[in-house]
Amino acid sequence: MSLTLEVQISIILMMSLFFILITLMNQIKERESLKQLIIVQSKIILGIGLFLMSLVFLNSYYYLISSVICYVLKISPVYMSSASFETVLIEKWFVIICTVLMAFVINVALAYYTRFKHLFIAPFEMIIFTTVMMTLLQQSSLSISSQIMMMAVVLGMVMSIAPSITSKLCKGELEGRTTLGLFHYLDNWLCIGAGNLFGKCHLSTEAFVENSNFKRILKKGFSGVTFFLIITTVLLTFIAYFQGYHEQTRLVILNQLIVEGIGLQVINVLILLMGIGCFYGFYRLIISVYPVYLSFFEKIIPTAYFATDWIYQLQHCRYVGLIGFISSYVAALVTLMYLSFYQVTEIVMPELVSIGLIGVLVSKMANQVNGVKGTLIASFMNGILLTVIPTLSLHFLKALQLEGSFRSLDTFFISQLLDRLFIF
Repeated sequence: MSLTLEVQISIILMMSLFFILITLMNQIKERESLKQLIIVQSKIILGIGLFLMSLVFLNSYYYLISSVICYVLKISPVYMSSASFETVLIEKWFVIICTVLMAFVINVALAYYTRFKHLFIAPFEMIIFTTVMMTLLQQSSLSISSQIMMMAVVLGMVMSIAPSITSKLCKGELEGRTTLGLFHYLDNWLCIGAGNLFGKCHLSTEAFVENSNFKRILKKGFSGVTFFLIITTVLLTFIAYFQGYHEQTRLVILNQLIVEGIGLQVINVLILLMGIGCFYGFYRLIISVYPVYLSFFEKIIPTAYFATDWIYQLQHCRYVGLIGFISSYVAALVTLMYLSFYQVTEIVMPELVSIGLIGVLVSKMANQVNGVKGTLIASFMNGILLTVIPTLSLHFLKALQLEGSFRSLDTFFISQLLDRLFIF
């Protein structure tokens, strides 16, 4: 299910209120000064504003670069509507919040009384996962109260068990007492497992980079990713240009200015730069205040581990970041070429930048398991999976006379489980 910009913004705003409330409660409890309270809350609000701006720019870039790729590869793209998802999010927001809160209580109980010691504190993922389940259960005969209870139990158990198993698979936590709070766990397990299939590698990615002739380039983070995206965008658009893309594509700005040809590609690159710039500003601001957010939960269960937002886990990816991003991005392009070669009629266009960012996180986990070999294979596998899964799920659901697609194996697996058990 591809989320529209409106849906993304709605979820971000809901998540922001949760983030602000938790940090504010922690600051008041710690009796911090009014000046410090204002500084922290201002950083959060400014960071969220930058993130919303980055979503606008990167969504625009996504559609422009997708049109270029589709033209080059002669693909018939499918952009899935999220109208039903958006309707549920707007109409059932109170049910979703109640479910998330109940699931968190279950998560806390399991962390306190069982050996699954992970608290899942990534509200964006919790809201999306709950909304997906709520959308599916619109077809069921269950009452609202039964739906809330059932969804809370499913979500609470997944929030506890999946991060615990993932951290064991990765032979430890990713950062201190934290691991990744992102519902791509089945995808990650497959990717990391693939990274172990070709023998044990004792050379870590850090050692590989330090001994490489391209050390200065590979250690670049956001700047390296930005340069790679610009080069890729320019290369793809020039290929499309020589195939006649500029003769068939126009961009109308404010219903007045018509841009085509090279001008369109310049705008595409500028949009990309503005999107990455806003995202980097958001990243720096949120990372600076995230310890305040995290310390609130540390007081709930001092012995717990934490499944955090993906933005927090982007820290300390200096050595694996560029490798993971490029590997996943290239794998996505190669997979699209493969699907185009075999003339797959309908292809759900993947969000390449998102796939690259998830590839960074996958490579961070794979590096702990099997060094540089695991990093390269796992991140490449990540690009393949996140490109293929939406298209495969689209055709699978269409065979069942249903509409939609899923971006991860986690949501696809849970949806099939709910369909078999509760949807009549």
